[in-house]
Amino acid sequence: MIVYQTDLLSGIQCVIYFGCLYRNKMKTPFHVIYPMVIVLVTAKPQRTFLDNFSYKGRITRVLLDQFADGARVQYARNPMNYLQRSQPFINDSAPFYCNTNGFRSSTRPDSIHRLQPGDIDVIGAMGDSLTAGFGALSHTQFDLIRDYRGVSFPIGGEKTWRQYLTLPNILKLYNPNLIGYSLRTSNTFEKASQFNVAEDSAISSDLPYMTKILLKRITSDSRVNIKEDWKMIIIFMGSNNFCQFCFDGSIEDILQRHKEDLVEVLRMLRDNLPRTFVTLINPPYVNLLGSFRNIPSTCHIAQRLSCPCIVGDTFKGRRDEVPELIKRWHLLEEEIANYKEFQTEDFIVVDQPLFQEATIPRNSKGDADLTYFAADCFHFSQKGHALIAKALWNNIMSPVSEKQKTIFSDEFRCPSERLPYLYTNKNSPHKAMVIK
Repeated sequence: MIVYQTDLLSGIQCVIYFGCLYRNKMKTPFHVIYPMVIVLVTAKPQRTFLDNFSYKGRITRVLLDQFADGARVQYARNPMNYLQRSQPFINDSAPFYCNTNGFRSSTRPDSIHRLQPGDIDVIGAMGDSLTAGFGALSHTQFDLIRDYRGVSFPIGGEKTWRQYLTLPNILKLYNPNLIGYSLRTSNTFEKASQFNVAEDSAISSDLPYMTKILLKRITSDSRVNIKEDWKMIIIFMGSNNFCQFCFDGSIEDILQRHKEDLVEVLRMLRDNLPRTFVTLINPPYVNLLGSFRNIPSTCHIAQRLSCPCIVGDTFKGRRDEVPELIKRWHLLEEEIANYKEFQTEDFIVVDQPLFQEATIPRNSKGDADLTYFAADCFHFSQKGHALIAKALWNNIMSPVSEKQKTIFSDEFRCPSERLPYLYTNKNSPHKAMVIK
């Protein structure tokens, strides 16, 4: 595995930089360097910190939180000096965009093709820093160091949709007893992360390990009825694979490894979690980072360190390969989602192509609208998470042939009495091809 998501406070960027140089020259597996450059403490090398950082991770968290707390105090004193990266607050008197009454079945449905929004009892997610909510509520490089999991678009459940529009905060309107969503600022070893096992810097090869941890958490949770509860699991992975692709061989090799990882994970979920609706989100075109103009110097540094194969000069000769890699990654995920073995009455995978069109939010000058991005101009801000949550909800409530392929939409797509179900290949008016 070769991963080095280098999106920490600028005070340790020099350490990360030399770590990256060492990796490039010495060809040492980065899971050995990663703990040193990310948290500056030693740890047993492994693919993620899920069950390894309970003790040292807390110590590091306390130390780094001091920087973040100081940055937020500074922001509170002079909020007008910073970009407003949060969604506008919605007044308590304003109703939700969709009717939320009556969209939970009176008895649990026996078929996944008859699931209504309120029938989802359990939600979980796997992914990288985008799913972990890294830097989502940040205003400076110093408070980037936190995972704001409570506002993560596919799995955050902090407060309500009025403050933080997320998929769980929408689903809670239909089922207030939904469980599994992540809360507050939390790491994966903390209770508040719940069934969000996403890890900063994760790549596709980390998915099988994450799946084992997620299965352990769900099956050991007394709140979950494994056989009866309907579950939704979100998988959103690939951005770091694209950012580090120049270290990982040919495009064919990268895609083949992702195929093996994803099929293994889906089979693990199918064999251990009955009544599960898997939402597979295609990753974004991170090559668009190279088109950002008029951004702060700190953003230039963060982007080069986080995504060297795309933004850095060293590998610009291979930069033209990235769009092809991402497009084929999307097509591969769509193909796997439609495998017949993943299209049953109590287990299904639905591909959500909301990033398939290569677009980013732009301001009136045509530049990237940085209010939708965290302080590193790389991760999503809370405002960005809200935008994507709306797009994800719309896709879940859209037939296969009508799913939007962009994160931009002026409307909310809502369940109706005639069409109250989460869409699958089987219950969509125009069905996708099921691959045997």
